[in-house]
Amino acid sequence: MDFPPQPWPVGQAEQVEPLVRRVLAPNPSPFTYTAGSSRETVYIFGGTVSNVSLGGTQIAAASPTQVQLAPGEAVTVTYSVAPSMVKDIH
Repeated sequence: MDFPPQPWPVGQAEQVEPLVRRVLAPNPSPFTYTAGSSRETVYIFGGTVSNVSLGGTQIAAASPTQVQLAPGEAVTVTYSVAPSMVKDIH
């Protein structure tokens, strides 16, 4: 994966592939991601993750991990060093 040149485009949606966009979020921990109108798999890797929760229930305590989300479902990631997250839309 190629990284964009610095300064990185914080808060801007960048088209990576025809159906994939990437946004670098500057927000502090915890971070909540909500799936769109389709089922999604979210892959979480790198960083220093201390909690991954789905519906308020912890499902992982470190990365790497993956989370299956139903449409509109949210995952919350708590970290001290931000991980990378990639989604796959089904």
